[in-house]
Amino acid sequence: VLDFKERLKQALDTWRPQAGYAAGLLLTSLNEKSHQWWYFLDHPEVAPDNNLAERSLRLGVTKRKVSGDCHSILSRSGSFCFGIFSRSFSFC
Repeated sequence: VLDFKERLKQALDTWRPQAGYAAGLLLTSLNEKSHQWWYFLDHPEVAPDNNLAERSLRLGVTKRKVSGDCHSILSRSGSFCFGIFSRSFSFC
């Protein structure tokens, strides 16, 4: 892990002067916030992605799309109420 971080820092230091303005800002930000970007490398209990959060929302989103929540033939208020109910239900 330390080898990866050191090689990344060296690469950023090499590329930053050669990069254009926007790319330079990105490389500078990556360098300054590397402790946040690579936190999961030092703490294996932290997942490197947010797939668990994405999957927990997926079922509710799929049901809403299939049910036609946004394109309901119900009145505007009925559609709104159904939308609130379905969104609330997906978090239970």
